[in-house]
Amino acid sequence: MNLKCTKKEFVEMAIGVILIGLGCGCFRWSGFGADPFTTMVMAMSNVLPISYGNLFLTLNIILLIPMILVGRRHINWGTILNMVGVGYVSDFAVFCLQNLPYESLVIRTVMMLIGLAIICVGVAIYIYPNKGVGPYDALQLIAMDLSKGKVSYQTARWACDGTALVVAIVVAIVSGQQLFEVIGIGTVCATFMIGALVQKISDWLKQKQWLDDHSCQTATA
Repeated sequence: MNLKCTKKEFVEMAIGVILIGLGCGCFRWSGFGADPFTTMVMAMSNVLPISYGNLFLTLNIILLIPMILVGRRHINWGTILNMVGVGYVSDFAVFCLQNLPYESLVIRTVMMLIGLAIICVGVAIYIYPNKGVGPYDALQLIAMDLSKGKVSYQTARWACDGTALVVAIVVAIVSGQQLFEVIGIGTVCATFMIGALVQKISDWLKQKQWLDDHSCQTATA
């Protein structure tokens, strides 16, 4: 565990976290479903007396436990920024978008696609540099570490997203929620596209030398 970083690294982490939060907010506002982890948090927040941002933070604190046990090297300021920032930035994004014409399917579809793109770019920016990652994203890196590279990031992401999606469906059914209120085409797109897109964007950033070799060691180790 290393809580040291330069000002430049801190700014990069903050940009990645803000982008992820904004993307989640766009997803949530569109009403077409969101990425699996956001969907799970949404389904749970609909039945619990707690806001999305507060529940997001609570769940991340729980997911921090396996990071402390077997993934300490992935803990850095990025971990803290992710835990504290993403949920509340998402709430802020939904608040800012509330005056848009929700009745327009075109606008909602565009916002869903924008949300998907922003999340992928945000994750690519903050997850691959050796600056710490959020607890949920750390699950994929821990799986890569424990498998000694035999499990790719994309495969690990699909496994985590699939699990989160199952939990969201179970919570929605048990609590009497309509499935389409929390799960939609956006959920399907995010489940099968985020892992692949993040990997491609990260590879592109490396080729352009946007990320230096030292900062990429966490993801490739």
